[in-house]
Amino acid sequence: MESRVTMNSLVLLLLMLIFGHGSFVKVVNGQLGCEHNHTWCIARPSSEEPMLQNNIDFACSNGVDCSVLASGQACSLPDTIINHASVVINIYYSANGRQPHTCSFGNSGLITTVDPSYGSCVYP
Repeated sequence: MESRVTMNSLVLLLLMLIFGHGSFVKVVNGQLGCEHNHTWCIARPSSEEPMLQNNIDFACSNGVDCSVLASGQACSLPDTIINHASVVINIYYSANGRQPHTCSFGNSGLITTVDPSYGSCVYP
């Protein structure tokens, strides 16, 4: 039974990792090796909503211009907490040198080499 639960969890995680481009998120394991020209920080799909809200509040009060999340702005849709958290934690990560520790967010951040930009919402 435990194996079945683990397999179901893995399948669910893989489905959640499919991002806007239909690509799978590639975890870099905190390493910014020279083979990765660019990395982004997104919210870990398994994160709880209160943690994601804390991440948004932290980033927005620590130098991130969160106006891109306002209604009608480039990154306002989809209007989900995981989308909004991903946008602002990536801005924070980018503004702070793309260092692995700037994507931690209490282990709710995830470094990826797949550009999560979509539509007019461009991740720096």
